[in-house]
This record gives sequence, C-alpha cells and structure tokens, in this order.
Amino acid sequence: VRAVLDAPEAGWAEGDGDKDEIAAFVAGLLLDEKGSMLNTYFGLRFDSAEGTLTSIPELLDNYLPDMRLLPMFLLRLAIQVDWSEEEKCFAGVATELAEWYMVRPGRAWADMIPSELREHAQHSAAEEWGAEKVVKGAENAGKGTGAEDKAAGDAHAAS
Repeated sequence: VRAVLDAPEAGWAEGDGDKDEIAAFVAGLLLDEKGSMLNTYFGLRFDSAEGTLTSIPELLDNYLPDMRLLPMFLLRLAIQVDWSEEEKCFAGVATELAEWYMVRPGRAWADMIPSELREHAQHSAAEEWGAEKVVKGAENAGKGTGAEDKAAGDAHAAS
C-alpha cells in the first residue's frame, strides 16, 4: 500500500500526512480492526502475522481481478469506506470490490469473458436499476399527500 501512495492516482498531497503513517493506518485497519468482518461477509482474508492478503472472493467463476490494482483497492477500501455505519460500510466495501473486479476494455483478459456473460451482466444491471426505481418510487409514494401518491403512481405506471 505504501508504494501506491507515490502514484498520482492515489491523490496524495502533503496535507494528507506522512505516507508511512497512512500505510500503517491502512494495514492496522484492514488487518486488525476490520479483518474478521471482511473475511466473514466478503471473503477477504488477511494474515495479520504476515501482513498479507491470503484470500479474495470469487465473484465470477475462473475470473481474477487485475492484481496490479490490488494496492489501490486496499488503499481505497481503508479510506473510501464509511466504517461508522453498517449499511454504508457494506455498500462501500461492495462498491470498492466492484471497482476492483470491473472488466476493463482493452485488457487481454477482458476478452476471456464470454459475450453472453457480459450481455447477461448488462441486462441484470439494467433490471436491478429498474427494480430499484420501482421500490424507491413505492416508498416515496407512501410518504406524501393523496395527490402526490397519485402522481407517483402515474409516474410508476409510465415507467
């Protein structure tokens, strides 16, 4: 993690603090404080004694994320996730995992994923987004006046 702080993508500035201290914070947080939770819920297992990552989740059969992005993933996992609230924590970890596992065009291994799987993933994401809109619309519809409920229902029916 220390080495990634030298990369421009890390966005480190002098005001952020000493890079060695940031790396020590990241290691302490992920290995000691959050390691058990990350293993239980996300399949990320750390060896605290060795200071290493020993297991990552298998989100897609026979697919590994770009391991060159691992240091940035660990840094972002430590500093971008809101660890203070359970729902935000789980959403943040999931977001960082998704970013790390994302298939990036132009990579040789991106072509290894069958087109059917890519199409299925795109279709599923579109369905999930649509379902989320319906659920949010229904939740919001129950909060307003009768006129607002009718307008929300009309909007839902139109979508």
